[in-house]
Parts: sequence; C-alpha cells; structure tokens
Amino acid sequence: MNEQWQEVGDRVYVRRHQSYDLNTGLIVGDGHCLVLDTRSSHREARDLVEAVRTITAYPWTVVNSHSHFDHYFGNAIFLPAEIWGHARCVEEIEADGESQRAALIERRPERREELEEVTIVPPDHTFTVAASLDIGGRIVHLRHFGLGHSSNDVVAHVPDAGVVFAGDLVEEGRRRRSATRTRSTGPAPWRRCSAGCPSR
Repeated sequence: MNEQWQEVGDRVYVRRHQSYDLNTGLIVGDGHCLVLDTRSSHREARDLVEAVRTITAYPWTVVNSHSHFDHYFGNAIFLPAEIWGHARCVEEIEADGESQRAALIERRPERREELEEVTIVPPDHTFTVAASLDIGGRIVHLRHFGLGHSSNDVVAHVPDAGVVFAGDLVEEGRRRRSATRTRSTGPAPWRRCSAGCPSR
C-alpha cells in the first residue's frame, strides 16, 4: 500500500496506514511540528519518522490520541520530544501497557520480535479537559469530551486550518468496535466534539 501524506489544510497532513487502518497526523508550524500518534511498534514509528522527514526537518511535539497500543507503542522513537496525552491515558498505559503487548503477541506471534523491542513510553505532559499548544506560532487545541472510544480520547483542533483530528472517535470505513473497546453510548461524544471545535 502506498501510504502518502494528504494535505487536508494549510500545512496539515494525514497519513493513512494499512496497519490497523490507522491515521496519523502532522501539523507544521514555523520551526516546529506536531505528530499525532506514533503507530504500533518501533519499526512502524521509524517508518513514520521517515515520512515526516519528507515534509519537514523541524523538531516535533507528539500527541497520543488515546491509550490503545497502535497509537503509542512508537513513542520512544520520537524522544526526547514532549509527548502529550490525557491524564488517564498515562494511567492506563502504566497499568495496561504490558498486558496490551502480551495480548498482541498472543494474537500475532509472527510480530513477537517486533513487539518485544518496544519500550513503552507514556506521555510526560498531561491535561484533563483542555490544553493549547503553540506549534511554531500555530495554536493547536487539545480537548477531552468524555467517554468515547476509550476513557481518554483526545481531539486536536487546528483552528487556523479548520481541521479537527478525532482519533478513533470516528473510524472511516470500519464497523464499530465491540462494547469492550467502545464505551460510547452513541454519537454523544462526537456531538460534543463538533460543538466544541468550530471550523474557524
């Protein structure tokens, strides 16, 4: 699969990956950039780094949209960057990161070596409701709208580009995950997100 960046706003990019049907995001400011989610292993993260470097050589800040392995197992490759996430994202990674790895190895034994090399690194910068990051002169708003796909979903809003990254609150072209993975009782989290992130 040819995984190319798509520019969806001024210097705002999305890259859709065949692995776990995952979208990663890239927001480029003046002298700095933001990477949204780091994929499911160090190998995949290195591929993402190479892809980011086709767009920009700027240093980065990382945001994890939530605490499922495919969104943060690559964090270590982006160090020493600041890594942002919801406070419960950190709690769940610290409590469940190793069990997520073990369950994944059991399901995908052919990936054992790739997964065993992962150093689990939770976010080191957290918030509970809202935070705003200055990414090279561009403001990126991080918001948590309550229980959704997980207990700690983060939405990233880029107001000057009219772009919202919603993580797995919205999954294009896939059937909804089971109740064990999706705690939403319906579209309420997305309605709160839409109301809280105006287009400009």
